[in-house]
Amino acid sequence: MVAHFKVTPGRVPAHRVNRDNVEELLGRRAPWFRPGQHRSEDRHYAVCPYCDNAIQLKGVYKETVEGARRYGSHLGEPIEGFAFNRLDLEFCPYKIKASARSKSSRRASGPVSQELIDLAITEFDRIVLILRTDFGFSFSDKFAGRMLDQWLDSEGYLYTGAHLRNLPWMIAYFGPAQSLYGQYV
Repeated sequence: MVAHFKVTPGRVPAHRVNRDNVEELLGRRAPWFRPGQHRSEDRHYAVCPYCDNAIQLKGVYKETVEGARRYGSHLGEPIEGFAFNRLDLEFCPYKIKASARSKSSRRASGPVSQELIDLAITEFDRIVLILRTDFGFSFSDKFAGRMLDQWLDSEGYLYTGAHLRNLPWMIAYFGPAQSLYGQYV
């Protein structure tokens, strides 16, 4: 289940699934809206924030006392007007259950893995800043560069657990062979 959606694939903002966002960003326009024979059969579609495949938005207009759960559901098949990549869908963290993948399972190279590589290189200064803040100590740029090199050499971007939201920590995960000796803490 996906609690957020994107309007288009790629590095664009993700939005919470709610009535206001759906009506403002998607409206009743193709390809995001498909009318049914009855109003209750109308369907809204959007893009998954992780795998960039189509998701069907559910619970957008259901009003209940306890609040209906609004979410996006993967369809598992191509939808006209949306990109579809079965490989990225199979390894989407919203689609698969944590117990269904092993810690070391890998996917084949695809658009998501290429986006991980591009983001790791273009936004490396931000990744280093996040890691330094999260770890609570500083480390040299040379040390950070070795972590990135090790991540690339180990093809860390192919691991099923790697996605855009945990990229800094996946790069750090592949850096344990690096000694912290000589780093200021």
